[in-house]
Amino acid sequence: MTRWSRPTATAAAGVDAPPPPVTLLARGPRPRPASSTTMQGLQAEARTYNTVISACSKAGQFDRALRVYQHMRASGVEPSTTTYTAMIGVFSRLGQLDKCLEVYHVSGALTSFLPLL
Repeated sequence: MTRWSRPTATAAAGVDAPPPPVTLLARGPRPRPASSTTMQGLQAEARTYNTVISACSKAGQFDRALRVYQHMRASGVEPSTTTYTAMIGVFSRLGQLDKCLEVYHVSGALTSFLPLL
């Protein structure tokens, strides 16, 4: 087993020295904290909200997922099919199947399947 220590005469004799430390932080100015949904002129889009809603749902943070959805709507971002799918996932994990059906109807998914029934 190799023991890491300061370079000595053994390092010159062919014993490996420890790897150099890795700098993980980037150099330069730190970004300012974001306010609301904008960060330095960028507006959050549906894909961003969908990712956060899904992550909250998978982590069991259902209240937070619902707040993110409400914030999305308040910010004027239109939900996508993926948003509705994520919200159905939230409500199904909560055991609220009536809410799942409500989201399903609101999403317009039922009307697209009516010819198949």
